Amino acid sequence: MADFLFLHNIDPVFVDNNSDYPPLLEYYKSTKYEVVMMDQNYGYKVVWEQNLLKKLGITGNYIVTDPDLDLTGIPDDFLSVLEEGLRRYPQFDKCGFSLEIKDLPKTPFCPLDWEIQFWQNPLDGRYYDAPVDTTFALYKVPYHSTKGIRTNRPYTARHMPWYYFDFKDMPIDEQFYFKTCRESHSMGGIFR
Repeated sequence: MADFLFLHNIDPVFVDNNSDYPPLLEYYKSTKYEVVMMDQNYGYKVVWEQNLLKKLGITGNYIVTDPDLDLTGIPDDFLSVLEEGLRRYPQFDKCGFSLEIKDLPKTPFCPLDWEIQFWQNPLDGRYYDAPVDTTFALYKVPYHSTKGIRTNRPYTARHMPWYYFDFKDMPIDEQFYFKTCRESHSMGGIFR
């Protein structure tokens, strides 16, 4: 994902919540991207609660995302589409990618019943009135907010953990994460 962003003139910054996965820590030593290492796991609001925007000198719009998304197939003009969403609907704090549900397999954690609600309130042909948490989104406010809109297809990401049938189907790094993640993670107890 970092390379995808870099190719679109976005400078990725990894915020590491005190990871202990050895291959990831080795990757950080060789990456060309900035890495901000935290001294403990501050959770999904780390960017805001640890004042990272100020520390990084970010004063305008910015993107926050979880790393477990597949952005394959998202058109190259995605940034202008996210910016247009914020211009067109200024009452919202952020504009993010929708999450694909059409191809969800029946897995131990199939969120179709939950996710369908986010496809119910179109604002127009391109945007939906739907809250966005830490999925890929362009923010215009310097604090965490779920008051957002989501893009319509083809500006749709896949949340990869939803596609695993079994723990052994996961990549090794994901297996490590789910073995060690806190119970607060939405899927933490499913793959243990």
